Amino acid sequence: MSIKKAEAHLEQMVANISRLEAVMAKVTETDLETMRLSPEHRLPDELRSQMIYYISVIAEGAGNIIGTPDRAGLAPDWFTPEETMLCKQIIGMRNVMLHGYSTSADDRIFWQNINDREYDTFRAAVMRAAQQYL
Repeated sequence: MSIKKAEAHLEQMVANISRLEAVMAKVTETDLETMRLSPEHRLPDELRSQMIYYISVIAEGAGNIIGTPDRAGLAPDWFTPEETMLCKQIIGMRNVMLHGYSTSADDRIFWQNINDREYDTFRAAVMRAAQQYL
């Protein structure tokens, strides 16, 4: 039963990575410049809300698969130790963006994180797991 739940979470992660990337493609240079220059350092609300929602679903799935300090993972062996660390980083980024911890909920950091090599490695790990387990 827990493997079926893990598969459902992995399917949602794959679907929401695709949705996140579709929204990211809508971000214009003007949006990025506005984010850099505005005192709040925010992306336009509609884009920001969509991206945070998709990251939330991805992070929730990752947490369910690898486990959290509060609960055992459904299939923690689906990811290598290095990939598990990347999952934890995505979960942490989600927590910061969703809950706005301190002043660290700066969209410049969020944008940089979802456009860096580690996110690409995380994405590849999710796609590899999907090919292997779905």
